This record gives sequence, C-alpha cells and structure tokens, in this order.
Amino acid sequence: MDYAGYAQFCRLIGYKVMETPSGIWIGPSCGFFNRMPLYETTPPSRKEMDSLFKRHPIVGLNYAAPPAATANPSHNYFIRDRNYGLDSLDKKGRWSVKKGLEHCRVRPMDFDELQRLGMPLNQESLARQGRSDPMFTNDAQWRRLCQAGEQVEEVEAWGAFVGEELGAYLILIRLGPVVSLLYSSSRNSLLNCHPCPALFFSVVQTMMQRTGVEAVYNGPEWYGSGAGLDRFKQRLGFVAEPIAFIPRLRPLASRILHRREIRRAIATIGPCVLSCECRNRIEEVLDRACCPVQPGLPAFEAGETIRVRSREEIEKTLSPERERHGCLFMDEMGSYCGTVQRIFKPVLRYLDENDYKVRQCQGIYLLKDVRCQGSQLPEGCDCCCLFFWREEWLEKISAIPAN
Repeated sequence: MDYAGYAQFCRLIGYKVMETPSGIWIGPSCGFFNRMPLYETTPPSRKEMDSLFKRHPIVGLNYAAPPAATANPSHNYFIRDRNYGLDSLDKKGRWSVKKGLEHCRVRPMDFDELQRLGMPLNQESLARQGRSDPMFTNDAQWRRLCQAGEQVEEVEAWGAFVGEELGAYLILIRLGPVVSLLYSSSRNSLLNCHPCPALFFSVVQTMMQRTGVEAVYNGPEWYGSGAGLDRFKQRLGFVAEPIAFIPRLRPLASRILHRREIRRAIATIGPCVLSCECRNRIEEVLDRACCPVQPGLPAFEAGETIRVRSREEIEKTLSPERERHGCLFMDEMGSYCGTVQRIFKPVLRYLDENDYKVRQCQGIYLLKDVRCQGSQLPEGCDCCCLFFWREEWLEKISAIPAN
C-alpha cells in the first residue's frame, strides 16, 4: 500500500516520519514511534526495528499485528458496507442522525475556513474529554495543520453547520481503498442539535459511494474515559474488528522494566494516584513489551522435534541475571544443551509468584518430560516442574546442518 500522502501530511504538521517496508512510523509520542496507519498489520522485520532504535533515542515502538499475536486483542472500528444508510445504525443512532440532519447542513470545507472557525471547537472538545493537545489549542500549530491539509491532495475537511455556525468538523484522509477519519471536534453549545451524528453519518455515506473506496476507518477502541467514544461509533454502525497492538521496547528499557522491583512498585501504587483499570492497563502493556511477541503463529508446534541450542549459544542471549525477557535459565537446564527433544506445548499464560496474578506470554515452551529435579536446592524439591524454555534457546531440526 502507498502511504506517501499520509507521510507527507505527518511531516507537514510537525511529526518525525520514518518510512520502512512495513509502513510509516511517526513520533515520538511519549517516547514511542507508532506505525501508521493503525490498521496496517504487515510484520516489521527485526532489521527495520533495529534501524529505528539506532537512529532515534526512543523508548520503543508500537505497531499493529493480527489478533493471533496476543491473547488479549484490541479492536479497530470499520464500516465496509457499501449500502451504508440509516438501516445500518442502531435505534439510538438513527434517532440522533435524524435529529442532526433536521438541524444541520453538512458540506465540505476548505482549510482556510476551518482554520478561522475551528479553534473554539478544539478547545471545548479537549476540555470536555479532559485532554490537552497543543496541535489543536496553539494558534501556530493549528494554522500549520490546516495548511498541511490544504497541501496534501488526499486530505479533506467536512463540517456540520447549524445556521451559519460551525457545530462540528471532521478531517479525513484517503489511503487507497480506505478512508481514515483523523480528527474531529464539536461545539458545546450546539450539541443538542446533534451535529456529530449528522456529520459522521453523511461523510461515511458519501465516502462509501465513491469509486474505489472499500472501507471507512474510525480508529481503535478507547480505554477508561474514552469508552463513550466507542459507544458513539457502534451506534453509527462501525464494526469492531479484532487486532493486536504490540509495544516493542528498546532492549535496555526492556531489561529495566521487566525487573521484579519495577513490577512491585507498580503494584503498590494506590488508587489515589492511578485507578485499578489504569494500573491493570499499564501492567498489560509491560507484559507485552517485556516479552516481545512476533506476529503470527508460534515458532514451534506441539509434538515437533527440536534441538536445544548449545550452552555457548544460550549464554549469549542472557542478561547479567541469567534471564531472557524475564525467563530464567537455570543451572539444571544446562545438561539438556545440545540434546534433541520434543515440544510438549507452548506457554500462553503463567502465574507470577510476585503478586499471584496470571499473565500472558509468548515465545516460551515446555519440552516433553524435561523436568526440574530440585537438586540445586539444599532442602530438595519433589515438584518435578517442567522447565520454561525461550524460543531463542531452541532450534528447528531442519535448521541443523547435516554435518
């Protein structure tokens, strides 16, 4: 897919933009480069991720992947129905759209007009949502965004007017067969005229009737205070399609954040500082980031014959604490180095004995009948637990040279 228009628009509004074979990366935002658009699921190669880490002092990368890449997928909102109309909405959605169309006139806007009229809508919408963003509240940055929209052919602005007053606006970009809805704001005093439902409905209906357009994209699901935005999308007929968002930390940051001391510190933060929902969300992101997952199916399947790599090969992957992404390489495991074994099954979840929470993971495997005998413990142990093996410590038989 050609995302040149998106890359140009992001550069013009002030983002750093890197183009790679898997898409475009913009940022930094909170120390991360985000791959855009958010529905692109082409897996980034290790080479391109390493290149981004070397060229930019960022904490990590965030990219979308097929939902199989994680046990806890997120969702993107799409409309793909070419016959999109009032029948595509739920009861409340139809009522809101009809009310909005009675009071509002929806039409395209040029960006000079949007620059003049849009700032009050930005300020009121951000205050209503409890957010701040200088791109929409700073006069110079808002002017820069509108000038960028004027220069990039694929970008359009639409507005819903109540009389002569702008009640809501919407900025979108067309990327091949997909139209992405980028930014929207509305006026508090005109919300009872339902400008947003009328605007979104009219724009989506118009876009789906254009030649070559197969879908309209309205962003990912929100968490916490943004749940109301998800309900708005659903009432207007947007369908939630599962997707995974994978944070990939710089190796040094990963080694720091997977330490038990950091996890304990997060677990002790009280509800007066962070809500339980927010704290759980942070822990979920750390789970994914500290054990980076690769999109797609597991590297090994149950019953597959593999070879455990040599001790020298495994030692090169270990941190000073003899761990790989939080998975400890125990002394007893050394006796199995270089041996041929069989995969018992992949590990998808485990119990964290620090806080007794069940966490998700990927890239860890159990080997059939390869158990800990507890011989390293002075008091002994008769649990006979199966060892956890990182995929980096294992090798497919077909990859072993014949000699």
